[in-house]
Amino acid sequence: MDAMSSYTDMRTHITPIPTPPIVRISASVLVGGSVAALTTGLAPGVKFGIMAACLIVALIIILFHPYRSRMKEYREQHNVSMLPTMGQMLPLFLTWLALMLAPLLSGSAAWVTILVWLAVTGWMFLTFPHVDGSRALAFVEHPGRNT
Repeated sequence: MDAMSSYTDMRTHITPIPTPPIVRISASVLVGGSVAALTTGLAPGVKFGIMAACLIVALIIILFHPYRSRMKEYREQHNVSMLPTMGQMLPLFLTWLALMLAPLLSGSAAWVTILVWLAVTGWMFLTFPHVDGSRALAFVEHPGRNT
């Protein structure tokens, strides 16, 4: 099977419970803001307070949105584990790395902070369905479907 047909095969799997756009966008913007805050010239306590607040609000939005309970029900109905996979964790590792390296840019110009915010927000937006596990539900075996 060549790469193009693998890609086509992957695209034919429909995500049964897609991540709601409001969750995907708001959490991505908040995670981007948490990393970008560490590149500013603000006092360390203020920077880390902004970072923590952004991450906490992002987690609250993600974990308490009703789509999470629908995903849980779907996983239970199809006997799929709720444990995160390596594929879900890898994009988060890169975000964690950005979070750890961002203080090296502390005191940067505003354009650097904006660039970091855009880059992390974009990365989170692109990888969000893989991180939250909603995309993986598209590959759950269904009786009567040839995959």
